[in-house]
Amino acid sequence: MLAITELRTLLSAQWSTGMIPHIVFSENSTDYFPGFDRWGTGSAKARPSGIESSGICQPPVHSIALRHILDRGRENGGADREAAESFLDESFDGWLAWHRWLATVRDPDATGLIEIHHGWESGFDNSPRWDGPYARVQPGTVPAFTRRDTLRVADSSERPDDSEYTKYLWLVQQMASVGYDDGDVRSVVGFRVRDVFFSAIMAASSDVLANEWISTDTVSGFAPLVSGGEESLLAAQRTAGKPEPVLDSRGLPRMDRAGLVGAHRLRK
Repeated sequence: MLAITELRTLLSAQWSTGMIPHIVFSENSTDYFPGFDRWGTGSAKARPSGIESSGICQPPVHSIALRHILDRGRENGGADREAAESFLDESFDGWLAWHRWLATVRDPDATGLIEIHHGWESGFDNSPRWDGPYARVQPGTVPAFTRRDTLRVADSSERPDDSEYTKYLWLVQQMASVGYDDGDVRSVVGFRVRDVFFSAIMAASSDVLANEWISTDTVSGFAPLVSGGEESLLAAQRTAGKPEPVLDSRGLPRMDRAGLVGAHRLRK
């Protein structure tokens, strides 16, 4: 299934921190700007060796896509079902790490809202929503650049002007200057916004995983992330293809999902 290939490619570029970058460059890619060199992720310690990628993320729609892949695979049956369920099993830890990174690193103040560090992370790249935050960005020296986006539209005035684009690249430079270290980035980047839309996608995506991961008999997929369940709970979830519920003192399946609906994690 091509959809599995797409998700597997993104997951192969996952950083050791859990972050999944929004761009994975193909070998010898030269027709995209900003390219790998401009992103400056070559020295990022968390980036997997041999994989060229950007250094920022976008809303976590991956598990929603995975849910559809699993549904279609089971509808089709046969090889499609086997492929979908196999991918589910092999990729679980990656999705867990991704959501955990967002819920912790990108919510450092425990507000329940995900923080973004660039308008490009929002999914609404050049939206007027970011005019205010970008107005506060004061770029330093940015090396000369040649844009590609203006070559793909009939009217270049429909695209951000060079002064705006300079701010976009300046934010990239700020993050690259500290090797995209999560803690250091927060100290240097000129764009920190708690984004409601991104947070809503995070909540919806986590809700899919918790409520519909495999079946209603399955211990919810991301309980340890949202409510601090013990390791035995996570171990049970890793057997997602053949779920074995963890029982409570009454002999009933434990469903540690409190606080997930409407928020991406429970605060104690």
